[in-house]
Amino acid sequence: MHEERPISDGQDGAMSFKGMLRHLAVALTGLVVAAGALAWALGPAIERLSHTFIDNLGLPGVFLGCMIADAAMIPKEPFLLAAYAAGVDFWTILAIGSSGAVTAGVIGWLLGRRLGRYAWVQDRFERHNIQALMDRYGFAFLVVAALMPFPYSVAVWAAGATGMPFPRFLVGVLFRVPKTLISLGVIAGGWGFGAWMHGV
Repeated sequence: MHEERPISDGQDGAMSFKGMLRHLAVALTGLVVAAGALAWALGPAIERLSHTFIDNLGLPGVFLGCMIADAAMIPKEPFLLAAYAAGVDFWTILAIGSSGAVTAGVIGWLLGRRLGRYAWVQDRFERHNIQALMDRYGFAFLVVAALMPFPYSVAVWAAGATGMPFPRFLVGVLFRVPKTLISLGVIAGGWGFGAWMHGV
């Protein structure tokens, strides 16, 4: 059993960790700009589409959208934005979006346990340097990945493939909740500012 080390800016993990932080900063900046621009330029149209989405699929649609997005390495923020633009309560969106993200993580852990030994899965880990980071940092890397836009979906697979105990894994993926809170807060702020600019 390997010794888990704290993630730091030291040598072999430095560029990968710093790269994830840069990716987070760029993603959040892009998110607030996109939300603001959409509210300013297309606010009424986005609201109509969002109401149609919520009227037809409801909160289960938001849950499934967030779950599939986090499992498939695509942004779940459009589903958060749709719910927010349709007037769904902020904390309800947070609960639904976080539940979808955590569920995606649990499914990924189960799939990693079952499929992690196959070469195509190992190739995916190596392509993103996930296996090396998981081997070196273990739980600490899972927590960091849960807070990042990427590589959450790959990291949860790696956690399952490397045999991380489920209770410990579950604690790690719960850090996806503050990540969802940050994303939703940025969306709300950007949307509100864009709507205000539209009305000026």
